[in-house]
Amino acid sequence: MNNYLEDKTISLYPQDLYDEDLTPDCGVAIDDICTEINEACKGWGKDSKRLIAAMGNTTGIERKKISIRFPEMFQKELEKLMKEECNNNDFGLAMKFLSNGPVEAECMMLKYAMDGFGSDKLLLYSILC
Repeated sequence: MNNYLEDKTISLYPQDLYDEDLTPDCGVAIDDICTEINEACKGWGKDSKRLIAAMGNTTGIERKKISIRFPEMFQKELEKLMKEECNNNDFGLAMKFLSNGPVEAECMMLKYAMDGFGSDKLLLYSILC
């Protein structure tokens, strides 16, 4: 039965995203991005342009690695940092989504689409279909 289901479904994400431990192959580039994110959030407020430059050009695999590596380097969760630094506006919401891997981000988006009274059908359709 399992083989039948596996043959009939498609994989939306590369297998790397499902691996439990991605840290051994994170590399210097991921460490540099994590450092840039941390530097952009130091002091009063945040440097939005630096955050966008650091996180906006990353792939799904890189975002997954960043979400794993950042807490190892700076002893704080990246998603919590984005929530603290970027507030609950659209920019903050986008940064929270970008601070996770694609699978986790889509789960967060689904929860967001179903929060409150009713649901955001357009968002649900775009993620699920």
